Amino acid sequence: MNEKKNLLDEKMGQLCSSDPSVRSEAVESFIDAEITDNAAEVICSMLTDPDKGVRNSVDITLKSNPSAVVARHLVKFISSKDLAIKNLAGDILLSIGKEAVPAILNYMKHAGNGDKKFLIDLLGLIGYNKSGGDVLAMLKETGDENIILACIEALGNLQFEDSINYLMTIYNDSELYKASIVEALGKIGSGLALEFISSKYENEDELTRFAIIESMGILGNESTFYFLLSELNKTEGPLVWPIIGALYLLKEKFRLDIPFDEKMKNAILQTITSAESKYKIAASHLISEFDDPEIISACLRLFDDDKEFEEAIRSKFIDNPDIIYKNAVDLVKHGAHNLKGLLSIIKEIKEGNSDSDKESLSDLQLRYITESFAKCLDDPDEDVRRLAQELLFLFDEETAVLFLDKMAEDDNLWNRLKLIDLISDIQNKDSDRILLKLSGDPEEMVCERAEFILSHRPFTQYETKAENSL
Repeated sequence: MNEKKNLLDEKMGQLCSSDPSVRSEAVESFIDAEITDNAAEVICSMLTDPDKGVRNSVDITLKSNPSAVVARHLVKFISSKDLAIKNLAGDILLSIGKEAVPAILNYMKHAGNGDKKFLIDLLGLIGYNKSGGDVLAMLKETGDENIILACIEALGNLQFEDSINYLMTIYNDSELYKASIVEALGKIGSGLALEFISSKYENEDELTRFAIIESMGILGNESTFYFLLSELNKTEGPLVWPIIGALYLLKEKFRLDIPFDEKMKNAILQTITSAESKYKIAASHLISEFDDPEIISACLRLFDDDKEFEEAIRSKFIDNPDIIYKNAVDLVKHGAHNLKGLLSIIKEIKEGNSDSDKESLSDLQLRYITESFAKCLDDPDEDVRRLAQELLFLFDEETAVLFLDKMAEDDNLWNRLKLIDLISDIQNKDSDRILLKLSGDPEEMVCERAEFILSHRPFTQYETKAENSL
């Protein structure tokens, strides 16, 4: 017992050292050790330590060893005038999770309005449902608009069902609260909430309708699905986006079919080209059963902007090589912003289809597409240039050979190495000449690789290198 106490006393002493490295080491010694009340108080106070390394150690240690004891001493720092300290304390409390809730609720009783809002937001993020009663009580007693909005949002995040009736009661108290209440009801979920928000749709402004439609996507039933389809026929502008998003969610939930008519096509096009990511991704999923050139072309122009969108639409590209090849020429010609993604998907399509697509391309189309690849050999992006090399050889080896000198002069080491691999199985005077040229490359890796390929070619061809070196 005395040995344990002596070790703790030693650590506590090191926490007060004048040497920042000693303080950091002392803090981190508590990562796997019990943090007593006294130690928690001292370590939490070190959030204000002048040394950044010490503050980082405090952050790591308290997140690695969360406890209600730590939360009790930490929560007061959300009142710091220093925003960095306030946010760091909040981040650690969030990491502690439900063990921090009692300390947060206790501190919130006497906190100022700004801190109350901060703590309510934190409770919503922690998501411990049992704190919902305290948040609802705060909502009922406060008159501060910011706290009211924070409470409404938190109740939604906590999915606190006992708040549904009260939220519906205060719906008309202020235009400011309506969209937030609808969002919260959508997250909490219930048939009563769906009936309530649906009844409000016709008479609300666009912002509130936006929220209602999104909640319909979460709460809705088959009747909601068909209601939204009918709304799509008479809706213009950004309100189309959440309708598309909600239709996708309901389609997946109830295994319903999306009718692909001109209105739906235009709505999907508008969403893909103009909406934020989550709606764009929903729209991309909706076209999985339809092969529409205009929509596929629009998706191609956006390809590589968003990884989730890219994955959602990839199979549609693979299934429609003709559309992709046709659009690739124009996109490259006009300097597409997403050249790397564009060339990557063309390479994937080509490798998957072997020679079948080459047979479907006319001589003129083949010439146009290889010319577009050749143009990319001058692109400032080394990955674009490397992809262009590969595509030229994949589509038309004869054309690729015409650009060997340009490829061999690429200033990127890996691109020159890639070129060697691409021509390693081509045995003619052009490839021999380039390999001989690269065998004198200043980069050792390039030089050795070129010499290795040459050494496995007919002796008379390799001999030419020796003669040229004399």
